[in-house]
Amino acid sequence: MEKGTLKRQFFIALFPPAWISERIEALRGQGPKDWDWKQAADYHVTLAFPGRLSDRALKRMKLVLQDIVHEAFDLSFEGLGHFLPKTEGRKKRTPKHVLWARPDGQAESAIRILHNKIAGKLRKSGFKYGLQGITPHLTVAKIPEGDLDLMTAFTKAHGSLEAPSWHCDRFALCEALPGSHDDHPANNNGEGSHYRKIVEFSLKN
Repeated sequence: MEKGTLKRQFFIALFPPAWISERIEALRGQGPKDWDWKQAADYHVTLAFPGRLSDRALKRMKLVLQDIVHEAFDLSFEGLGHFLPKTEGRKKRTPKHVLWARPDGQAESAIRILHNKIAGKLRKSGFKYGLQGITPHLTVAKIPEGDLDLMTAFTKAHGSLEAPSWHCDRFALCEALPGSHDDHPANNNGEGSHYRKIVEFSLKN
C-alpha cells in the first residue's frame, strides 16, 4: 500500500433483504435486553475480509471482483447456532459468545464455493481475504461469557426459524465506518448502519 494514503477498512458480504432482516431482528424481543443485539441494518454474511485498503487498492479490487462468476441461489436461515469465544491469544477484554443464524444446507454450500472463488481471486491479485475455513453465518447478537446456559437454551428454543427463502443474486464490497464518521450510529442516536456498501456485484441468474 502507498505510504501516506488513508486506508479504510473493507469487507465483502451478502446482505439479506429488509423483510428477512426484520424477521430475524424480532428475536431480540424474546431474549435478554442486556445482550449486544445487532441491528437489522447491520445483518450480513461475510464472504471475505481484505481489511485496510488505500484508494488505489480499492479501485483495483473492484476490477478483480467484477470477474467473479457464480450462479445466483436461494437462501433461507433455518435456525440459530452459537460460537464460543476463543481463549488462546485473546486480548484483555471481556470475551463474548456469538449467537448466529445459519443458512440452509444448499445455501451454505453455495456460499462456501462463492467464498473460495473470491478468496482465490484476491490471493492471486495480492490481496488479503481474511477468512479460512469459513462457517457461513449471520451474527444476531454477542453474548457475555457468563450467559452460556441461557444462550444454549435460547438457541435450542429457536432451532428452527422457519424463515422464508430469498433469492441471493448479488454480493457487495463494503466499508466499515469508524466511530468518528458522520453516518455512524454513534452520531445518529444509534440509528443507521455501522457499514456502507461501496459497490454491488451481480451473480448469474
